[in-house]
Amino acid sequence: MDKALLNDPALVSLLALLADGEFHSGQELGERLGVSRTAIWKQVQKLIQLELPLTSTRGQGYRLEGGLELLDKKIILASLNPAAKDVLTELELLFLTDSTNAHALAKAGQGQCGYVCLAEQQSAGRGRRGRWRDADRPGRGR
Repeated sequence: MDKALLNDPALVSLLALLADGEFHSGQELGERLGVSRTAIWKQVQKLIQLELPLTSTRGQGYRLEGGLELLDKKIILASLNPAAKDVLTELELLFLTDSTNAHALAKAGQGQCGYVCLAEQQSAGRGRRGRWRDADRPGRGR
């Protein structure tokens, strides 16, 4: 898998639209992202390289089987208890990073307190409690 693909903002935007697990036509996706159907097809080919369970059905469009539960800043912030909200100064969501811990330590080294970093995928981190759980696929490592 080419992890550099996950740094492509257009690909991340397409993945977010397909995350609901429903069929979306190339025309619809193109309109929502402001690109042509050909551009959507090219991005879909990149998603296939990521080995995501993507299907293409003539007359229905593209679908990410089972969908993905991607990190959502609004939901995370709404779920925090008041004490956590009081100390949180910044919540940064990344699609791909080497290590969320390394990212947070760098911010702390700059004097920033209350910073939290979450990522869909880490390329060098250890995962939760040092264990990986299907971490090679975005949205599946939790």
